Amino acid sequence: MRKASLVGGVLLGLLGLVTWALHEPAAKGPLAGYARLGVPAGAEAMQRDLLAGFPPGSPVQPLVQRLDQQGLRCGPPAGALGNLECTARLQAREHRQLLVQVVVWATNDRLVSLSVGFSMLDVVR
Repeated sequence: MRKASLVGGVLLGLLGLVTWALHEPAAKGPLAGYARLGVPAGAEAMQRDLLAGFPPGSPVQPLVQRLDQQGLRCGPPAGALGNLECTARLQAREHRQLLVQVVVWATNDRLVSLSVGFSMLDVVR
């Protein structure tokens, strides 16, 4: 009876571990920690961390390199929003993706300000 309950407990533990692994958000890499925080909290944390490392007045190029290392792709904005827009899409749960946008305003290659936004997108498959 003891061995049977021990084996049953181990099997339940393995089942729980597999279930947890399959339902863990799919976001991987440097942005995964921010993605796990959720849409508003993740964006706020990322903006706070970026501004701590790159305060206004600092050179823009190291910031762009950091964003590139985190998996974001930077280019000119779609509209007259800012000087530079960096985006990434992360796979989230089910048929959803997390869109990460960082808009960088700069003058003379110096950071003036930046804005981070997260939004959840439904993906049709």
